[in-house]
Amino acid sequence: MRVVKSFSIMLLLAVAVVACRSERGDVPLPEYEDLKISESGDRFSVDILYKRIKNCEKSDALSAIESTNYAVTFDEYAVEPADVLGSAQLLIDEYAAAAHEYAEYGGEYYYTLVQDVSFSRDNSVVCYESFVEILSGGAHGALSLMYDCYDMASGQMYDLSYLFDGEWAQALRMLIYDRLNLLDGVSLVIDSADEVHVTHSIMITDEGLLFAYQPSEVAHATAGVLTVELTDADIAATGAPLVWVME
Repeated sequence: MRVVKSFSIMLLLAVAVVACRSERGDVPLPEYEDLKISESGDRFSVDILYKRIKNCEKSDALSAIESTNYAVTFDEYAVEPADVLGSAQLLIDEYAAAAHEYAEYGGEYYYTLVQDVSFSRDNSVVCYESFVEILSGGAHGALSLMYDCYDMASGQMYDLSYLFDGEWAQALRMLIYDRLNLLDGVSLVIDSADEVHVTHSIMITDEGLLFAYQPSEVAHATAGVLTVELTDADIAATGAPLVWVME
């Protein structure tokens, strides 16, 4: 078996001027480097592009963001102390072993992670976009698109699940359901707003929130990931508090 392995680090500043500051106090913006890990062999491949904060020492908030992003990105493959290369190696070992163990059945085994970041709300919020695609020897793979957003001042991840609970929840579900029905060529597998799933993949934009639904959650898998964007005004009209809006 011939194995092709490559590892490279590309520095990529998230902002052109490091002196830029969030409007929530004197908070430094994160500077990012791309960690790229790629390994392939007989019927398996693992490709990872992870966004790592390279100036964590600048503030406790940056350190907290990096720590949480590592933990949620690698989940069961996360190790202590945090080690992106170590987690990647666990994935490589698992996929290589599966391809070898089930060689008689054929099929491909691959894992792809592509991560990106964006800022919103006058640099007071940083959001991570993580696209993951997996194939484990079967006829069909699986994919997901996850958004995780952090408050730049505190370093805490926003938990927006409260939007689907409380007196405003039904109105919010109705808004999302109506927008889903407006998507062209999409066949929903839900029949009412009551069946709108609680999604934990929500991106804070400059205008509002972008709700992402994974394949099969609200429509047939062939529709892929579906997104619905609601403005701050849309959400405020339901009575829900907008915790991501600066006072």
